[in-house]
Amino acid sequence: MASVIEATVRVRGDAGRLESFRREANALLDAEFEHEYRELHTAEGLDWRIKARKGLPFPAFASASSAFPELLVEIEWRNRGDGTSGQALVQAGKLVTQDERPSGLPPELSLSVRAAADGTIGLAMVLKRRRDGAWVGYALTESQHAFFRLAPSAEGEELVTTDGVEPEWAERWTLAPSGNRYEALETPELVPDDVLEELDWLAHAFADEWIWFAEAPADETAVERHRFELYGYRVHPANLRAEKLKRLMTAESGGLVYESLDDAARRAAGVVATHWLQSAAAGRA
Repeated sequence: MASVIEATVRVRGDAGRLESFRREANALLDAEFEHEYRELHTAEGLDWRIKARKGLPFPAFASASSAFPELLVEIEWRNRGDGTSGQALVQAGKLVTQDERPSGLPPELSLSVRAAADGTIGLAMVLKRRRDGAWVGYALTESQHAFFRLAPSAEGEELVTTDGVEPEWAERWTLAPSGNRYEALETPELVPDDVLEELDWLAHAFADEWIWFAEAPADETAVERHRFELYGYRVHPANLRAEKLKRLMTAESGGLVYESLDDAARRAAGVVATHWLQSAAAGRA
């Protein structure tokens, strides 16, 4: 059985041309006999939800777009069969940009993501527990990021973090019942190779699914920049993907939140948030 591709297609631009585009696109979709679709159009633009049983619905919208070059067509899709997803922009009948990536993160990873109402990252974090009992992960704000390890120690616990993604521990917090102690390491300590390999994988897996960076090439960020402008989000050096902000995160205390944490992961994430986030905030002050 062929897998079903679920697609969302949005068209924005000259309001006077949208109805003509809708008629043209629907005629092309109906002629293909391969797509089941619903129309959820609003005053702001056109919106289709499509179940495509034979490939993506690019041809119909690319053909319609060629007759309406002033309109911008945004296509977002997810293949339920192989777990991939992607997004693309089409204008004047041509594919402006396309981004395809695996969908979903392994279930053993824990996420804690918080953002302001305008999309600005407060603290986004991915972490996992190693066999030795230590927690390792990657944390970032809108302008800073770091690897971290939280592990048991003779005094209680030790949290170490890097400066950016350099392969060296640069800061240490010793957390003990008698009190906590912080030190910026005068001589940074190399991250062990096996831990560094795991941290690199965590960071890339998380970023591929959740994050886009403003310094990336324009053709790779065109879809996200368009969405941020559409939704009124602010662009920073590091940004959450618009689809995550709109579809997965929930409103809480004036901001947006997403978590997939059990009690142990929530405690570890809280330690990182309390100590590294304060340090990162002080660095931005």
